[in-house]
Amino acid sequence: CVIERSNLEASILERSPFGRPSIETPLHVMCAGNFVAHIHSVGAIAVGLLSGGPQWCIDQGWSFVSYETPGIPLLERLRLVEEYHKSLGVALLGNHGLLVWASSLVECVRVTMGGEVQCREFLKGLSATEIEDEISRSLTTDGGLSFESTKSPHWLEFISENILIP
Repeated sequence: CVIERSNLEASILERSPFGRPSIETPLHVMCAGNFVAHIHSVGAIAVGLLSGGPQWCIDQGWSFVSYETPGIPLLERLRLVEEYHKSLGVALLGNHGLLVWASSLVECVRVTMGGEVQCREFLKGLSATEIEDEISRSLTTDGGLSFESTKSPHWLEFISENILIP
């Protein structure tokens, strides 16, 4: 099912008291749960860049959604996920972060924080070199970026101890 961009955007704009909402508003609004958490954490983004990330997500009972441009294109790809239509779901968005939806606020926060812990634990099981090589390859292939400037002895420690929410 393709969402008509103009109808969705017009509806959101009409109801927004603060003007133009985030490009990711449709992604959040259209999830089946009453509460949505979307974090751009270092752990979730790193796992989403690893070649083993999709299978690891499946092993966790999560969905993995390959990278797509934020906004309507990402929403359309997410809607293809089976769990998307359930009241509780977890999706790791490739190179983007973690998306959780649930019927209660407590459940949404619990699953989100637990999900980030799971990402960190997965990363701790890999060597820093494995992670650096995988992410460097992914960024160079996907976005033409170099990972060299972020290498440091404290890289893995930073990933495992912090959650970043822009």
